[in-house]
Amino acid sequence: MSDIDASPAARHRRWFQRRLAELDALQGWPGLIGLIWLEPGDNAVGAGADCLVRLPDGPERLGLLC
Repeated sequence: MSDIDASPAARHRRWFQRRLAELDALQGWPGLIGLIWLEPGDNAVGAGADCLVRLPDGPERLGLLC
């Protein structure tokens, strides 16, 4: 059955299952954000040595995660 013929609830269930599989993948968003533990307050992002979230290249200070 195509998504066009399926009920809205069935389409949502299929979308939800696909989305969960994407998030659960090794390179999904939860796996990426869990690589660095953030400190309470502001956490600098950038290539600078003083940044908690270090980027391999780019501006010394890209921004802050709060």
